[in-house]
Amino acid sequence: MHLSAGPNPTMPTCSAVLLIHNAGWVASQDHWVLSPRITLGNFEGSRFVQIYHRLVRERHLDGGVPLDHRAYALIDLRGVGRYGLSTSTHEPDCVITQLANLIAIMAGVPLTYSRQIVSADGFRADLETEALHVARGQQDSLETHGIVFTDERLAQLTRAWATVTALRPGEGGQHLAGALGYFSEAWQAHALDETCLHLAAVLEALFAPPGTLGTPAEITRAMVRCVGGSAEERARLGRLVQQFYEVRADFVEVPYESAAIDAVVAVFQEVALLLERILTTPALVAVFTSEPARVQWLGAGPAQ
Repeated sequence: MHLSAGPNPTMPTCSAVLLIHNAGWVASQDHWVLSPRITLGNFEGSRFVQIYHRLVRERHLDGGVPLDHRAYALIDLRGVGRYGLSTSTHEPDCVITQLANLIAIMAGVPLTYSRQIVSADGFRADLETEALHVARGQQDSLETHGIVFTDERLAQLTRAWATVTALRPGEGGQHLAGALGYFSEAWQAHALDETCLHLAAVLEALFAPPGTLGTPAEITRAMVRCVGGSAEERARLGRLVQQFYEVRADFVEVPYESAAIDAVVAVFQEVALLLERILTTPALVAVFTSEPARVQWLGAGPAQ
C-alpha cells in the first residue's frame, strides 16, 4: 500500500509480530503498510528489538543468543483475537502461514528460524512466543540466498497479498489455493524427496486437465506457456521440468545424488517465480480463479 517513515508503526492492542530471519531491509523507509491489518518493517531500530532481546534474556530463547532477525511483520488481531492464529505453520487459513508462504514465494527461498510473538496489551507485559519455521535438512539446499525487502519487492508483495486474501476456493479459486498450499508444504517439508512431491502437486493443481493428474508432458507444456519468455528460455525451462519429472520418478532410490538435488532446487525457484507471476498478473489471476477460464486456457493456443 505505502511506505512510512519512522521505525515504529501504530501498535494495536491485540497483535502478533513475526520476526523474519536471514532477511535484508533496503527499502527507502522503515515500514510498509501491506494491508489495513499487516505492516512489514525494518527490525533494526524498531521497538521489537528490545522486546525480543528481553525475551531472550528472561526466557533463554534461542539458546540465550539473539538471532539475526532483520525484518518483521506486525499483524493486527483486533476482532480476531490471538486464537485467530493457528498453532500450526501448515494451517492454510492462518494469516501467519499465508504471509510466510507469500514471502517465501516472492523471495524464492524458505523462511528459517522465524519467531512469532503474540500480545494482548500492545507488547508491554502479556507476551506469548514460539519459534516457527525451524530449519530442516532440505532447507540447506533450498536456502540459496537471503530474503531482501526492496521498494519494488514490497509493491509486488502487496499485489500478491491482495490476490491471496481474495481467493474463494469454493468459487473457482481452488486450483490456485491448492497450489499455494502445496508450495507451503514444499518449503516446510522434512526432506527433499517430500519437497519434490509437493512441487509436483503444485504443478498438477495448476495445470492438470479436469479430472486427471495430467501427464508430465501436458504439465510441462502448460507451465512453459504460462511462464513465457524467449524461445530459448522456454526450451531451457522445458528441459528442466522434464528432468525434474525424471528425478521425481526415482527419487526414493537416489534421493541425494547431486544432479537430483540440483534439479529440485532449480524447479523450486522456477515454481516460486511461476506463482509470483500468477499472483501479480491480473490476466493470470482471472484464469486460475475460474475453472471455466482455466479449462479454456489449458485448451488454448500460443503462450500469453
